[in-house]
Amino acid sequence: QLQNGEDVILKVRRPGIERTMQTDFAIIMLLSKQVERMSQEIRYIGITRMVDDFASTLQNELNFNVEALNCDRLKQISAKHDPNGSFYIPKVYRELTRENILVAEFLKGTKFSDHLSMNQKRDKVLPLLDSGVEVFVKTFLADGFFHADLHGGNLFLLEDEKRIGVVDFGLVGSLGKRGRQSFIAIV
Repeated sequence: QLQNGEDVILKVRRPGIERTMQTDFAIIMLLSKQVERMSQEIRYIGITRMVDDFASTLQNELNFNVEALNCDRLKQISAKHDPNGSFYIPKVYRELTRENILVAEFLKGTKFSDHLSMNQKRDKVLPLLDSGVEVFVKTFLADGFFHADLHGGNLFLLEDEKRIGVVDFGLVGSLGKRGRQSFIAIV
C-alpha cells in the first residue's frame, strides 16, 4: 500500500535470475549449434535464430521499465478502440518503478483462471469477452501493437463486473503495416 492509501502490487525480479538465464541460454545455444551442424534440414529451420530471439524476448521481460512502457502504450492505444471501456489497464507508478521492481495499481476482481467463479458469472463475462476480442483485434490491426500473453492468470473480471482487467505487459508484440496486411491476406 502506498502512503496515500492506494493498493498496489510489487513485481520484483528474482535476484540472480539474469545469470541463471545467461547460463541456460548459453547451453541451449551450444546444443542448437551442434544439432544444426549435423543436419541441413535442421539448419534450414533456424533453431539457433529462434533460441536467440527467445533469449532477447526474455531479456526484455526482465526489465520492468520496458514493461511499464508497454503498459502505458497499450493503455493509450486501447483507449482509441474501446469506447465502452471494456478493458481496464492498471496505472503503473513510473516514479516508483525500476528495472527490477514494478509498482502498479492493484486490481480487485476474479481471475479468469478461476473457472468455477467464471462459470457462475458467465452471463456477465461473455458480452465483455466479445467486446474485449473486438478491442484486441482493432488494436492489432490498426496499430500493430498487442498483448502477447493473454491467459486466464492475466485477465480479471473486475469487482464492478463491467470491465476486464488486464495485467502483465512484459510480453507484447508489434507488427508493422506490411506484416498486418500479410496477416489479413492469409486470414
